[in-house]
Amino acid sequence: IEEIPSNFRNFTALTQLVPGITPNPAASSFEGGQVVANGTPSQQNVYLIDGMYNNDDRLGGSQGTQVRVVLDNIDEYQVLSNQYSAEFGGGAGAIINMITRGGTNNFNGRAYTYFRDDYFNARGHFLPDGAPKPSERTSQTGFAFGGPIMRDRAHFNFTIERDYELLAGQKRFPAAAAPLATDFVGAFTVNATNYFGRGDVQLTPRNIISAR
Repeated sequence: IEEIPSNFRNFTALTQLVPGITPNPAASSFEGGQVVANGTPSQQNVYLIDGMYNNDDRLGGSQGTQVRVVLDNIDEYQVLSNQYSAEFGGGAGAIINMITRGGTNNFNGRAYTYFRDDYFNARGHFLPDGAPKPSERTSQTGFAFGGPIMRDRAHFNFTIERDYELLAGQKRFPAAAAPLATDFVGAFTVNATNYFGRGDVQLTPRNIISAR
């Protein structure tokens, strides 16, 4: 998970090594992304988080998950594209299950930051002559910490990530569309804080209660 290149640190990039799956990550970490499994519509995918339903149904599942799990909080990433077992259902596309990090008997954590600026971007090919290159930058900074509440019985893990994205977009229209539609350069901005916490308690040798 940490070594696979992922544009905007988007989780959908993790599927690019699975045969039959074509990932189409969004141009942002905020709006999820799409995955096409063996030619089925992206709306047919089922997203799970620790085995629980996590589709973004407000847009028919086309934007992936409802809970945006950041990469540093994913411990395991499971992708099924065919021949599902009886426990899965509700979709004809891919089954994508993200297993989150849990606490252990040792305290551990991580701190990270990712930054990129338009200084390293080439000038857009379709920008009008004389138009300035629009500003773009991405900053993602996070902190995670986990450990025992009671050794061998109760554990916790917590992640917080600050996501700031300024993404430029350009629209060009044919001259016949004027004055209703004219060329313009705009920006899509994300300024959000993502929190995720998980707690696990071993009630008996056969029973665990978990909260997220």
